[in-house]
Amino acid sequence: MPLKPPTSAFGRNVTVDCIRGLLALHVFTEHFFERKIHGYAGFPFGLAGYSVWGFFALSAYVLCRSWDGNFFAFLVRRLVRLWPLYALCLTLGYLGLGQAPEPLRYVFLPVQISPPPAVDPPSWSLTVEWWAMMAMPLYVWAARGPYIRVVGLMLLCIPLALWVD
Repeated sequence: MPLKPPTSAFGRNVTVDCIRGLLALHVFTEHFFERKIHGYAGFPFGLAGYSVWGFFALSAYVLCRSWDGNFFAFLVRRLVRLWPLYALCLTLGYLGLGQAPEPLRYVFLPVQISPPPAVDPPSWSLTVEWWAMMAMPLYVWAARGPYIRVVGLMLLCIPLALWVD
């Protein structure tokens, strides 16, 4: 009998959530120390970029498993989950730098075609996530089909990843 992964009361895979949390903590630690220590070279070994990609990959896994086929409802759920945290981080960034908030920045960043605000540089990842959400039906189609679909989609994503990086 195969072992089932531990799940929370909400049916989420606790192991995957813990790994995602550790990856996010690693990236946060990198950002924190690079701002506080002049000449900081990365802890450990400057691998935060790999942690971001790992987080994205595990997030894709989680989102594909939770897909219910309703694209509009999916986008609304993602917006409701992401925007409040974005707005909080933006506000804290403005307060921390003693700057007056730019109201248009509170329009959810992914729909803006501009670099992330200096008060919240890590918000670039929300832009990547939001545009990836637009292709969610394609990801689910690939993930729920034969492995060749996944391999094909991954190969199509390589040039995009190189262009973004």
